[in-house]
Amino acid sequence: DTLSMGTHLSHAALHDIRKVGESLEKQWNNPRHEGLNEVLGTAGDWTPKAARQLMFFPTTDQASMYARLIRDAPAGAPINHPQTSMQSGHMVMLYLHHVPHLPWGSFAAPFITGGGLAALASLMQSPNLYLRGQAIDSFLQITAGSASVFDWWSPPVTGSTDKALHDAMIGLASIPQWMEGLLLNSDAATSYPGGPVQSLQLLAFWLSWVRKVRTVITLNPLSSPPPPPTLAHQR
Repeated sequence: DTLSMGTHLSHAALHDIRKVGESLEKQWNNPRHEGLNEVLGTAGDWTPKAARQLMFFPTTDQASMYARLIRDAPAGAPINHPQTSMQSGHMVMLYLHHVPHLPWGSFAAPFITGGGLAALASLMQSPNLYLRGQAIDSFLQITAGSASVFDWWSPPVTGSTDKALHDAMIGLASIPQWMEGLLLNSDAATSYPGGPVQSLQLLAFWLSWVRKVRTVITLNPLSSPPPPPTLAHQR
């Protein structure tokens, strides 16, 4: 039974990989360029060639656009909203290639400073478990995985992008979907396979990082040493 279950899972995984490959090949051959202006809030003329380049070979200047491309369609939007058609392919490329394989300064850093962490956090409660897994795994790659060459534990270097990266990471504290998503996916009953372990790893990193980098230690007034005696007391 164990062997047959393992074989079944392997077949299922291969089927998923094949589907992803077929979808990416389809989008390579027929790039989804219509609707990009609406999704990105731009006014340019997106040709199929430009849309293909954005999805498969984004420039450093385009990395921040992924913070918009991977978000869910607005609440109440029709099923054919362009955001829906843009989201899945760009999220797959971000997760499989751009974050782990492009140079940190060419994609991950501008993605983060462009609102990327908030965008990933917004997907952590998605009904689509694939999106949830891709979002949380991307977080892990950015913070502690092999894709992260940035030293999150060192103080920001003056005049660099370090401060903006730190601001984006600490800013997750004000995004409800961040902590709610971590708690939701820490429970096997409400997560995807492997989600609880990944969520706890991510939570442990973030809490440790916040404590080390941002916590200000203040003295308790009750434990402060008494003031020195006055002249009257000395008499």
